[in-house]
Amino acid sequence: MTHLALLLLLLLSSCLDFTNPDDVNSPPLIDKTHVTPLGNAMLQPINIGLYCQAREFMIPPIHDINLSDDLYYLWFIKRPSDVYGVLLQPKPGLIASNIREKSVTSILLERHMIETAFGGKLPDDFFSGTYIVQFFVADRPYLIPQSRYLEAGGFEDSFYWLATFINQKC
Repeated sequence: MTHLALLLLLLLSSCLDFTNPDDVNSPPLIDKTHVTPLGNAMLQPINIGLYCQAREFMIPPIHDINLSDDLYYLWFIKRPSDVYGVLLQPKPGLIASNIREKSVTSILLERHMIETAFGGKLPDDFFSGTYIVQFFVADRPYLIPQSRYLEAGGFEDSFYWLATFINQKC
């Protein structure tokens, strides 16, 4: 009886597959309850007039069970009807794997940055519409950042805020 139990235990243990989390790629995850400003709801209008203070958007440390993954991120601004929008920073940002659990990612959104993203000048109807400020993070490099085209096998997560802008002197 004891030999049969040992044989059964040996057979069952050979069926169990202990997988290292780094062997299977899993997506990065944004803790959406701790982004700043909070929530996906419409923000108060952001004033980007003369002498106005930049508006800060912050993403808390991003979780990824693949501990060796570096993370790559992009910030966009777009109208709801746009497919991709425009990059707010010309190159993807990098969060190295060794600092990922402590890294708070942020952007200071101000007029010059938005003008630069739109080619040096705000669109004529810029202050009359709603925009989406988007943050994307991936566990593989963006090969074409403008369209968020990822290296094969990559996963991404995202967060967005709806925003309107005003142009009043501060």
